[in-house]
Amino acid sequence: MRKFDLFKFRNYKETPISFEVDVLDKITGGGLRDRSINYLFSKTGGGKTLFLCHVAASAMRQNKNVLFITGELSQNKIYERIQANLLNDTTLNLYDKDNLFFDRLNLQTLKTLGNLTVIDDYYNYSSFAEFMSQHEDDIENNMFVEPDIILIDSTSNTNDDLGNDNEALHYHKTCIDHNIPILVSTRPNRVGSMFVSVMSFGIEITDKTVSSYTIKQVKNRYSDFDKNQTFTIGVDCDKMKLYNVEQSKLES
Repeated sequence: MRKFDLFKFRNYKETPISFEVDVLDKITGGGLRDRSINYLFSKTGGGKTLFLCHVAASAMRQNKNVLFITGELSQNKIYERIQANLLNDTTLNLYDKDNLFFDRLNLQTLKTLGNLTVIDDYYNYSSFAEFMSQHEDDIENNMFVEPDIILIDSTSNTNDDLGNDNEALHYHKTCIDHNIPILVSTRPNRVGSMFVSVMSFGIEITDKTVSSYTIKQVKNRYSDFDKNQTFTIGVDCDKMKLYNVEQSKLES
């Protein structure tokens, strides 16, 4: 390595993608990191899709390009949920807006948002590797923009091998090759041993109410795993948003 390259490397400062939720940023040292595989576990109906929609909107507010792969909801439903978060409005109210409302949106604000690509036909591909090969070709042909983060909302309707070790290696190769984070949501019993090995950060939604999620850390390479093992965050289901709540036992 040349001295100049070493100097650049030593002075490189990574900028994680913030969750925009204090406790999540605290335990990850600022958010989702480049070249990392991250997992969100929950039972069916436990809040995984809302969590990922919030992360997508947060990343877009940070001018990051988002690739969102949905395994159950349609492309339009995902767009609708992320739009509600970005506009800080309910999904139902979006239907009451006329075209003039959207035409009058602050264009300067819109210019600062990252791009969003939602894929809802992932089940047509035999593996994540096949999907990424096709998607990279589409990027080369200017059909899509290159993502700064990939979000994968997996369900029982997605590929049976989504949680196997081969997919874990494909995820790992993609985040290394593209220097981006990947966040995958799935059920706790759907991952293989390789997933645990390559996982940088993992959390599980263990309890859900109309206004909060109780979250347990599963794995954390970024901070002291023994601190804040279980915590609570606020949730607004109508606006598809996560928010801070008072943490009486939040550890420093």
